[in-house]
Amino acid sequence: MKTITYTFADGHKQDIEVSDEIAEVFYELEKYEKKVNRKETRRHTSLQMLEDEGFEFADPEADIDTVWKKQEEAELEEEIEKMEEERLERQRKRLDSKLTPRQAEAYFMFKYLNMKKVDIADEMGVTEGAVRKLILKAEDNLEKLRQKALEERKEKKRQKRKEARKRKRERERALKQKEIESAELRLLKALFGK
Repeated sequence: MKTITYTFADGHKQDIEVSDEIAEVFYELEKYEKKVNRKETRRHTSLQMLEDEGFEFADPEADIDTVWKKQEEAELEEEIEKMEEERLERQRKRLDSKLTPRQAEAYFMFKYLNMKKVDIADEMGVTEGAVRKLILKAEDNLEKLRQKALEERKEKKRQKRKEARKRKRERERALKQKEIESAELRLLKALFGK
């Protein structure tokens, strides 16, 4: 016979003498319970750590539709944010290819990040007047490039119209030549037969 310390449902403990088999099962159960408690403690610690890092667990009382809707909204916001970042990056590359690095930087912050000239000056380590000049010069350069691109498009259209007129004249000339050859052939047939 062995003695075990049994905890009753009301919380008080009492030493009880039991057979060796029951004592062995009791010790196995105690061992298993300690193992489960240790796992549960680690799980709670891990969950607490995740919550501390900003992970949000779904409220068990929340409706699944509400949870999904929030998740879809978050994914949509993330997608919009990603698209905006890509758009800004394209604009930055476009400006970098057309302006000097300092003009591009100042103009990008002013136009696309909506920063004030004072803040841009602080960011770039220059005076506000220098920022104004950089932005004005950038706008002037971009306008010149825009005008140049418009002129190039107009010139391309003129060239296309010119080529189209040339092709039309060549077709008309070829058609007249065929008509002349056809008329000559009919005349020869009329004169000589066959």
